[in-house]
Parts: sequence; structure tokens; C-alpha cells
Amino acid sequence: MRRDAGLTLIELVIAMALFAFVAVMSLSVLNGTLRAQDRYREVEARTAEASLALTLLRRDLAHAVPASFVQPGGVEFSSLEMIDPGPVLRLSLAGQPSMGEPGDDGMRRVEWRFDRSRGALLRRVWPTLTPAQPGQVSPETTMLTGVERLHLRVYSDGQGWLDWTELPENQIVLALPDAVEVTVTLEGYGPVPLVEVYR
Repeated sequence: MRRDAGLTLIELVIAMALFAFVAVMSLSVLNGTLRAQDRYREVEARTAEASLALTLLRRDLAHAVPASFVQPGGVEFSSLEMIDPGPVLRLSLAGQPSMGEPGDDGMRRVEWRFDRSRGALLRRVWPTLTPAQPGQVSPETTMLTGVERLHLRVYSDGQGWLDWTELPENQIVLALPDAVEVTVTLEGYGPVPLVEVYR
């Protein structure tokens, strides 16, 4: 006759060790999954921010028109220009939705400024190309963070692609080039070129 015995102490220790091993492995997998999920959310938010800002910049480039901008006080600027410090990309625009202000003719001036110290791309808008007062400009809005560089090149049939630093200074140019290329360099993504052809 055989007697049924319970677990021996060694069997119990081995079973508990196996259970602890499985629990540690499960916790490690769960921890890794949570970290991956957090990273995925960060990447998703960053991609959404970049997509929105680059879509708005592309839309601004598509609506550029050959019209000068006259600041309050009478100083005139070209229809498209890039200046330092910053740099700042300035565009005269038409054909965008109205802001609902009296006398809104659908023409406006937009400025995209690269803030090197913050690594951010900021945008502000003048509601008309001939504002009467400096206070008419909208406050700067941060559109994109994690920016390393903002760069402009222009193309014309006679000269090919020119860097914005090669363009004539202090010269009012109303005509748009044949094409422009604005490159935004993003941390972790590299350069993202946006090309708009005008002719």
C-alpha cells in the first residue's frame, strides 16, 4: 500500500522559484510594453505637430502672390524674402479664407521665424498688405518645436537654384521666382524639403 504524500520542501522551493521567474519575466514584458506605448505616444504627438506645421507652411507657399508689403510708416518689402536674424521667411499671400475683419481683401502677410535659442518655428500674420498700425499683427504662435534649421532656395530659369544668401539685399522684388524650396530640418527626422512651383 502506497501512501500519498504532499509536496516536499524542495519541490515547493522549486515551484516558488519558477513562479517568481515567470512573474519577473511578465513584469519585465509589461514594463517594456508600457515604455514602448509612451514612446509611441510621444512620436505620434511629434508627428502630428510636424504634419500640421508643415501643411500650414506648404499652404502659405502655395498662396504666395507677387505683391509688396508696406509696413506702418511706409517701409516697403518684397513679396517673398528671407532675412536674418532668425532667419525669417516673409510671404505676401492671397486666396486664403477671410479673417472676418472689416476691409479684409483676402491679402495678408505671413512671417515664419526660426527661433534658434528655443529650436522653434513661429508664425505671425498681418491681416493686410498695407496695415495702418503696428498693433494689427497677430502675436507669434509656436507652430513647431525641435527645429534645427530653416533654409530657403529660389529657382529661376536663367540662374538655376540660388541660396537665399545669394539674393540681392535691400532690393524690392515683386515678381515671384519660378519655384521655391523651403527646408525645415527637424531633430530626429532630418531635413524636410517643401517645394512650390510658381511657373
